Amino acid sequence: MTELGGRLLIDGIAMRPGHPAVLAELPDGRFIIGLPGNPSQP
Repeated sequence: MTELGGRLLIDGIAMRPGHPAVLAELPDGRFIIGLPGNPSQP
């Protein structure tokens, strides 16, 4: 996020599974959502 100039809005959500879950905002107004899981598994 730092390299993109983003701002971390939420770092963790009270849910199961809930970590790592993040919400960040980029300078141009777009949002990035990071959800738990392994994207390399089909």
